Amino acid sequence: MSENQKGFTLVELLVVLALSGIVTAAVYKSFTAQQQVYVAQDQVAGMQQDVRAALEIMIKELRMAGYDPRGTAGAGITAATNSMIQFTADHNRNGVLVSPGPPPDNDAHENITFSLRPESDPDGDGIATVFPSELRRSSWGVPSPLAENVEILNFVYLDAENKVIATPVSSDDLARIRSIQVFIVVRSDQEDRHYRDTSTYTNLLYDRDHTEAQALKWGPPNDGYRRRVLKTTVKCRNAGI
Repeated sequence: MSENQKGFTLVELLVVLALSGIVTAAVYKSFTAQQQVYVAQDQVAGMQQDVRAALEIMIKELRMAGYDPRGTAGAGITAATNSMIQFTADHNRNGVLVSPGPPPDNDAHENITFSLRPESDPDGDGIATVFPSELRRSSWGVPSPLAENVEILNFVYLDAENKVIATPVSSDDLARIRSIQVFIVVRSDQEDRHYRDTSTYTNLLYDRDHTEAQALKWGPPNDGYRRRVLKTTVKCRNAGI
């Protein structure tokens, strides 16, 4: 063996191993951070897409509340609270609203209720306290999920002069409803430990007038869930006809 042939000393090997470890740890940390960001963004995109689709369904059906082309079905809004709405519409234009059989002899869209899953909102205020939660669409009392992890479902009812109708809306005032403000807050399925939600969430009525009794302001939750808000006003096209 040549006397000029050299190798690595133990110290050099230890230095190389230490540097390799530092580089590997940095790469792993960067990858983990990027993965967490991707997962969070994917959750937010998914929940936003789901709740937007659910809201589109709600808007379409709320606009048809009270649809009664023959004037004999007695269709209209039948119950309205700040967390639930039930209404009928004569979609099959047969002039009557018939409860299901058996066998069912009515249109599945003629008696609709929107609400949160009761087990998630035990006090019925429209703010879920037990999860998993979901926004439900019930047809003739048979529920089906519209969107998951809906934390707030809030309705405000306005008359022809755009004045607020107190909830729960009395049977005498149901016919006065001309438009409905819908306020939905949906949250991510999992918490992000690198994120803290310090936002407050308000319905359209709060945005307009903080003093109204039904103006809703909620938060901040101070947790790691990411949330998205949807607010809209639906005109009841068939009301007052």
